[in-house]
Amino acid sequence: MITSEYLKYHSISLQNTLFIVVFTILPLAFGILSNVLFTSYKGLSEYYLKGEFFLYSVSLISSTYIGYNSVKGNRNAFEGWINKTLLIILVLVSACYAFIISSTNDPRPEVVKVLSFSGFFLSIPLFYYSQFLVNKKSPDIGDYRKEEQKNIKKRLG
Repeated sequence: MITSEYLKYHSISLQNTLFIVVFTILPLAFGILSNVLFTSYKGLSEYYLKGEFFLYSVSLISSTYIGYNSVKGNRNAFEGWINKTLLIILVLVSACYAFIISSTNDPRPEVVKVLSFSGFFLSIPLFYYSQFLVNKKSPDIGDYRKEEQKNIKKRLG
């Protein structure tokens, strides 16, 4: 059963995710606006071919990693499948960015487009999930146990 508390966590997580994504891609928005107003806008290719979407992905994935681990309290960077998955994605996206920037030949635009947008759009739900975990209250076991003790004492006494 979906409770209002559960919906509240999702709502806050969605707001946080949208807020962070908007401010993460704000340089892109200003770049596009600048090109539209002062030069000729040639489309998103002038941005993703420079690797900007890889940088946005790395930013969101590293924030996801930090958020997830702040909730889980992991001491080991490779503990758990989510950590391993996030680190693998982080390394792959970073390697793609490094390849594009250091490539002496022009990278194939369609490959760069698919990889950069895939990394970016994959990072958004991962970031949302970490925000959900950060905002979700964990049950207060201490209060729960105190209440149980009161009930037991009441029944015994």
